Amino acid sequence: AKNYAEKISKLAWKLRTKFFIKKTSVELAIEEAKKMKHGLIVISDSDSTTSGATGDNTCVLKELIKQKIDFPALLSIVDPQVVKEALFAGIGNKIICEIGGKQDNVYSEPVHIQAVIKKFTDGHFVIKGGHIGTISVDMGDTVVLKTGTIDILVSEKIGPVYEQTVYKHAGLDPQDYRVVVVKSPVGFRAAYEPIAAKIILVDCPGFSASDLSIYKYENIPHPTYPFDKEISW
Repeated sequence: AKNYAEKISKLAWKLRTKFFIKKTSVELAIEEAKKMKHGLIVISDSDSTTSGATGDNTCVLKELIKQKIDFPALLSIVDPQVVKEALFAGIGNKIICEIGGKQDNVYSEPVHIQAVIKKFTDGHFVIKGGHIGTISVDMGDTVVLKTGTIDILVSEKIGPVYEQTVYKHAGLDPQDYRVVVVKSPVGFRAAYEPIAAKIILVDCPGFSASDLSIYKYENIPHPTYPFDKEISW
């Protein structure tokens, strides 16, 4: 066991720089989508609900609105307050609300939107296959909001937003959009690589960001890579 542990450790140390990938700014990612005339761009942000994040980061939504996109985009937000307001207002009506940025108020902030309520679901569905296998999902009450050309799946609870079924259960087909946002760093690839013209890993701040330098630490022993660069094995 000690021998194997040492071999694995040495291999990890040899490949240490390859664990940290270069990501694209959210501004450049949306600009890239605006240049494309056909095909789907899948954007992976730093709000992975299967990595411990809250699912209500508004980094990408904020930029889509800022750049006044004219192409269809699809994303998800966890916001039980907005779901409650939408259920009260009813399908077909408009809602003015502050969406997202309530649980993740460290790296995100609510976005002011006016949207039309398109659909409700109970948030129960089954994912078959994928990298985890068959699982039963409960995202609580969900609502589909449309603001401009952006469709937002708003849910009471977090869900595995690495799989197309999260959207399809609400009648939203990712292939009908220019941009689809997935809250997953890796697991989404099995579901989306077959249909994506391009995949962009976006450098958004968040609770599951791959850029470890954005966090504040108090108990890290030193030296530790990558926080201390000039160290040897």
